[in-house]
Amino acid sequence: MIHITNEHFEIIKNKDCMVNHDTCKNVYYKHDLNKIYEISENQYLKIKYGENHDKILKYFENVELECITLLDGSQILSYYQESIIKRFDNNGDLIKIDKGNALSNFDVLYSIELDGNSIWGAFPTAHVIRKSCILTGEEEMSIGYCDYMNDKSYPLCYPEHIIKYDNYLYISDMGSKRILRLDLNNYELEEYKKLNESVWAYGRIGKNEVVELESGMYIL
Repeated sequence: MIHITNEHFEIIKNKDCMVNHDTCKNVYYKHDLNKIYEISENQYLKIKYGENHDKILKYFENVELECITLLDGSQILSYYQESIIKRFDNNGDLIKIDKGNALSNFDVLYSIELDGNSIWGAFPTAHVIRKSCILTGEEEMSIGYCDYMNDKSYPLCYPEHIIKYDNYLYISDMGSKRILRLDLNNYELEEYKKLNESVWAYGRIGKNEVVELESGMYIL
């Protein structure tokens, strides 16, 4: 592994950089794997949420949100302390606050990812990932066992972050110090990478695989 920085950056899917908001200094940065650049708040929000960020963020008190964009340009966002799915159209107008979705009000929702007409959600404290239908909100699949008292839960142990590439869902399983890979054709779960410390997030920037570990950012 190649060490990039001790600072923690967000890996944004399909972007050529990572971003960071230093809340103590209220300063924003991006990192292209070669150099750190200071950017404006507007640039930061545009990278994370697109052109309609001003309209969308009126519905949230925090800018540290999970966001996925659908094929029609609409967006689904959630804030982990609310764990409620909110959907916006491609103009940034609120379509629906989906409190009835299988991902809402189940547990603390840390990460979401699109899979066709469905959404996956990661619930680290419950050791579970769940898949729900966007249209109906009904649960389609659940992987893991909801065991709050077990710090060595299996097969998932604090799944912190999920991201989809090709037809695989990559799961940053913080408790087991592993990146797991779920085949979305047959739903077989396998170990993709074993690491020496807790894994907070995994993603790709260009041809590089990037991982956020407890000690910072690395290229695999």
